[in-house]
Amino acid sequence: MLVALDNEHLEFTGVYKQSEILGSDNGGAYGWQKADVPTYAVSSVMITCNYETSSSACQEVGRFESMVKKNLSYLQTRWGHPKWNQVDLLFSEKIWSQSECVKNAPDVQSKECFSF
Repeated sequence: MLVALDNEHLEFTGVYKQSEILGSDNGGAYGWQKADVPTYAVSSVMITCNYETSSSACQEVGRFESMVKKNLSYLQTRWGHPKWNQVDLLFSEKIWSQSECVKNAPDVQSKECFSF
């Protein structure tokens, strides 16, 4: 049994967005669930520890962010999962401050990022 989730306070953070789990009468995945169930979907965000800026972990976090930023259009159009189309690189800045690891990340070349 699914219990409907309705809490307007969840939307305040911007991390949660109203959604629905479709019932089988509307093409949903679960045959036993006839009706639609209101719920909330969780946005994907990248959150890390507060690493020392000189640490290798901090450098790797920054490098990863740079790779995604540099190759996002490629991931959205040619190679990646459809969820890449929902990536908003500025989203987390609306809620949390950006990590020093990301702010100080060196720019990477596209060829460094992915090799297929």
